[in-house]
Amino acid sequence: MVDALGPDEVAALIEQHQRVGEALRDMMSGLAAGGGVDQSIFAAGSTISRGYADQTPPAPAGHADTDDGEVDDGGAGDAGEERDPAPPPVVPTFRRDHFVVHPSLDGFTLEEVLIRESPATGARAGVCLVATVEDGKITHIEEYADAAQMRAVTGR
Repeated sequence: MVDALGPDEVAALIEQHQRVGEALRDMMSGLAAGGGVDQSIFAAGSTISRGYADQTPPAPAGHADTDDGEVDDGGAGDAGEERDPAPPPVVPTFRRDHFVVHPSLDGFTLEEVLIRESPATGARAGVCLVATVEDGKITHIEEYADAAQMRAVTGR
């Protein structure tokens, strides 16, 4: 298809993909501030897939897997002992930064940094989204990030 396009058509396609990428960037910035999803930039049946470097999920907070396959509850329930309840978690705030859109003939790549800001610790994760665009709508997004960085940011 690209071979059949002239220079002006290629330029128009790149410009369209830049606009769609910027619309996704703006929507993602708005989500961090409590905004909603702009469905108008997505094609019907659009999909998203995630490719994290490490797919191993961490143990739930307050629990650790032991080598015998049993869940260690930290002693709660052993010999009728009661544990002190855990303190309520500090709710971190999240911020997205460094949005850069790189349009291409079949879509765009969006770079971003997800930042967790909390009184105890801050964390950053670089995220890359590769989007396929058809007829001005996003049909598929592939999200790539380092799993360890994402766990530090999301706490999961």
